[in-house]
Amino acid sequence: MLRSILVLAVLSALPRAAHAGACARPELPTRALTAPDAELAKGGGVVVAMENAGKAPAMMFASGGTTTAAKKTVIGAGLVVYTPAAGKGPVALQLKGKALVKVKRGGETKALEAPKVGSVRFRSSTGRRGTSVSISVEITGPVPIGAVAVAVFDDKGAIRSWGQTAGPPTDPAAKTTVVGVFASGSCVVQPDGFAPSAISDKVQVAFIDASGRISAKSATTVVAMQNDPSEIQ
Repeated sequence: MLRSILVLAVLSALPRAAHAGACARPELPTRALTAPDAELAKGGGVVVAMENAGKAPAMMFASGGTTTAAKKTVIGAGLVVYTPAAGKGPVALQLKGKALVKVKRGGETKALEAPKVGSVRFRSSTGRRGTSVSISVEITGPVPIGAVAVAVFDDKGAIRSWGQTAGPPTDPAAKTTVVGVFASGSCVVQPDGFAPSAISDKVQVAFIDASGRISAKSATTVVAMQNDPSEIQ
């Protein structure tokens, strides 16, 4: 009972919408999670992170001196996929005339398999600036090539939060990989609609690939308390 009261108190103190609490931080930048020169799967698009996916801006794809409107699809809080028209060759996704990323239109590729989740961990700490929360997902093995994010889904199938995985290649021999999927605190900025998972929540996890495709979901996992802060990346 005491733990439940503590968790409710922590969650009620978390920031709502994208802001930085006591810190005068700027808005979250709009940026591509899909890497430059990535080859999109047939029918796929560029994954873009932003502060408010509900107000996703219109974008264009430029190719060979011509521009066409990008189809936009919101896949979760702070995540939008911009899809180019069918065709071949490279295209550049543009926002207000400036290129965000240049990619290649590809062919049929296999979607990622569901992640094997060892645990989903909740950790909170309180300091002079208030309470902060971190949530992480432990995946068995390395993050697969082509994954740009790990997403946590609630019991209704909606993305609750996510963490970026793009970066240096994961060690293929890694037995486990830990990805942070939520963080809050006085100086943390996060997308509108981001929501924490509480202890004892039942969640599922999936990969999002560079083309915006969501993998099959993992088995349901119960969120547990995190005791060792070194496990949070």
